[in-house]
Amino acid sequence: MGKMQRNKGHRFERKVATDATIALGQKVLRTIQFRGGQSEGSDVVVEPFAIECKHYKKLGGLINRAYEQAKRDAKEGYIPICICKGDRQEPLVTMGYDDFWELIKEWRERSDG
Repeated sequence: MGKMQRNKGHRFERKVATDATIALGQKVLRTIQFRGGQSEGSDVVVEPFAIECKHYKKLGGLINRAYEQAKRDAKEGYIPICICKGDRQEPLVTMGYDDFWELIKEWRERSDG
């Protein structure tokens, strides 16, 4: 991986950490990624979440198409969510970035209250 790609990934990790800080009301930092060539875990960790950040030029087309369909079909006021599963794979949940943090803010407020 080239330096530009690493920098792009690091910027995205910092953005996620900043948005997590806002949503959760506590300081969230990126983790140190590599020590001696060994991965040290998730990119951003804040209990109970372990967040892996990926910033690609293009994501898998199937998930994008499914999510676009969910957005198109969602009635006003509803949050579009796409759940995809490959054969012999764990189902994955996809939702909009801003919707995710809004959901986390609401969860935190209910948990604190």
